[in-house]
Amino acid sequence: MHANGKLRGGPYLALLKCWKFEFGYGPWESLSHKKIWREKMRIGKIHLCLLFSTMMVLGATVVHADIITGVIWQNDYSQSADVDLSTLSSNPQAQFTTDNVWFSGVMGGYNGTVSTFLGTPTFTNQLNGFDPNGSLNNIHIQLTGSIFLNSGPNVFTISDDDGVNVSFNGGIGTVFDSPGPQDADLNYFSVNAPTSGLYTYTIQYNECMGGPAVLQTDMAPVPEPCTLVLLGSGLLGLAASRQRFKKV
Repeated sequence: MHANGKLRGGPYLALLKCWKFEFGYGPWESLSHKKIWREKMRIGKIHLCLLFSTMMVLGATVVHADIITGVIWQNDYSQSADVDLSTLSSNPQAQFTTDNVWFSGVMGGYNGTVSTFLGTPTFTNQLNGFDPNGSLNNIHIQLTGSIFLNSGPNVFTISDDDGVNVSFNGGIGTVFDSPGPQDADLNYFSVNAPTSGLYTYTIQYNECMGGPAVLQTDMAPVPEPCTLVLLGSGLLGLAASRQRFKKV
C-alpha cells in the first residue's frame, strides 16, 4: 500500500490493467473518461470494418484482373495470322499464361528465343517436341483474355511484326486484321460494344519473316466501374473515420 492509500506495483498493477482491458476504463477514471473510451472503441470498430471492406474490394479488383492464356505453335510456315489452327495440330506446341501483351525480341540475339520473347513463362502441355529455347521465326501464338468495355466505341493500340488478328465475342467479331508479313508499326483500332460489360477477346499472332518480333497492345484487363466506385467509397469512409477518431 502506498503512503497516500493507493495500490501500487506487483499484482495490484496487473489487476488494474486486467480491469481496464475487460471494461474499457479504470476504476479510478471518471464517467466522462468512460464515455470517451467507449466512443473511441466504437469508432475503432467502425474503422476496422471499413478497413476490412476496403481490403475485400481490393481483393475483388485483383481477382478481376484476368490472366491471359496462350497457346504457341512452332514450325508454322503459313505466313498468316489468319491460318486455320486445325492445320497446326501436329506442330510442336505448348500452353502458357501472362498478365499483359507486351512482347518484343530480336532473332538470333538478346531475347531471341520463344521463351524470352514471352517473358520466360512456365510452359505446360508441351507436345510434339516443343522447344522453349527455339527460334522465334515461323511461330504462331493465340492469346485469350477478357476486358471490361464501355457501351459504344473503345479505342486501343497495337503494334505487331509480322501479322495479327484481334476479335471479340458478344457479337462484335473481328476488330483488327493485318495477317501478313509487315514491319513493326503502331495501329489504332476501335471496339464498338453493344452494352457495357466483360468481353472475351482473342489475338492471333504470326511471326514469319525474321526479326524483330513485336506484339504489344494496351488492351490490358481493367476493373469494372462499379468496383472502382466501391473502392473509392471505402477509402473515403476510412479517411472520415480516422479524422473523427483523432478529434475524440
